[in-house]
Amino acid sequence: MDPVLGTLQGLLERSTYAAVMPKRIDLLFTVERRAPVGMRVVKFPDTFQQNVPGYTIFGIFCVVSLLGSSFLREKREGTFRRLLAAPIARATLLAGKLVAYYLINLLQIAIMLGAARLLFGMSLGSSPVGLVAVSLAAAATAIRTAGLVALHAWALGAYQDVLVRGYGFREVLPKVGALAGFAGAFFSFGIWRFSFE
Repeated sequence: MDPVLGTLQGLLERSTYAAVMPKRIDLLFTVERRAPVGMRVVKFPDTFQQNVPGYTIFGIFCVVSLLGSSFLREKREGTFRRLLAAPIARATLLAGKLVAYYLINLLQIAIMLGAARLLFGMSLGSSPVGLVAVSLAAAATAIRTAGLVALHAWALGAYQDVLVRGYGFREVLPKVGALAGFAGAFFSFGIWRFSFE
């Protein structure tokens, strides 16, 4: 017997309306868990495997607001204008600014995943290289301001592939490549459009 049908019948039998209601319920639909075509699913995520990567990605994308306010403050105070006097390329100046926030994101990821592992026994998958690659690409994508488009889905999907589905580095490489590509494209666009004044 279907577990859902059994639960519903059990509830009906114990209710005060059991005498009035029929003893058997014919459901009009059934619930079935399926994976998208071509996706190899080892198992579905548990609560921690779904929420920890989700909150981790949310946290690293919140760094964008800190980065943005830092840029605005330095533009307002004229710091960028003074830096232009140095014999350094604009791309180098921006990359130097982004490195600190990139490291903050990596630290956040390490703390979140480490705490989930230590406190809740959450599995970190069977591919440390895949997990590191996803983390590096997600952290890089999160520090590009235009990266708020919908990259959360790319990053969360890649984390689910490593943590839940048992995928290795090779299988997550397309998503890692997409995230790294977005990061590079947004960085290039930022260099082109950024005004130091």
